[in-house]
Amino acid sequence: MLAAGLAAAVAVGMSGCSTNPHSPDISAPPTTADSMQDTGSSGPAAQPQGHHQKPPGKSNKQGIDLPNTITLAYDRTPTFSDLLHHIVLWNANQALRAELAASYQKTSAATPDLRRYWTGLGYTQAYDWSQAWIDTKSRPVGRVVVSAVSVDSLTNQSATVSYCQDMSAVIRGDALTHTGGKALQPPHSDGEHVVMTLVPTGTKGLWQVAAVTMQADSASCPPSAEHRSKLA
Repeated sequence: MLAAGLAAAVAVGMSGCSTNPHSPDISAPPTTADSMQDTGSSGPAAQPQGHHQKPPGKSNKQGIDLPNTITLAYDRTPTFSDLLHHIVLWNANQALRAELAASYQKTSAATPDLRRYWTGLGYTQAYDWSQAWIDTKSRPVGRVVVSAVSVDSLTNQSATVSYCQDMSAVIRGDALTHTGGKALQPPHSDGEHVVMTLVPTGTKGLWQVAAVTMQADSASCPPSAEHRSKLA
């Protein structure tokens, strides 16, 4: 584990009505049958299995835990138009968490959580990203800021979720020497535009990322905090 001095909160922002930069993590979708019937959705996201799941009574927060060197929060409280939107965004959030958590494994990124929330080409993409960290004996450390989240399309068969990802405050931490390296996002660049394609699995409320595309230094994304300071 990297030295605690390298750790910084990872703020993940989703579009919503609130601009609170330290808003709570996204809540899990409701589990009542009435709520599922009201929207006609397949149901709430099932909880991930394994060591990432918190024991009952430990915390109100549900989902995948991350190492303390790269935690996840929101810079805006997300809003949902209906239960199905909530379910899809919850699964997209868990997929991102699974990818980050997998990069902290000792030998293999093929964790149960990664397999749970990713599939097909999407799984290969997420696995390769996480495994590269393991193979180089390094870890992503710092603050990831995600903003401008949008559910661009949504049916009972597929969904497309897009967002902007600012990695300018994430450094490559050496797992052996506990020292920090270069930032992942080049200086003076804008955020990375990410598009996730999700599909339902047939299990109530469980959707998986089937593919993801990314465009670095995207003009459609807001400047990073570091870039904004240079433009001011």
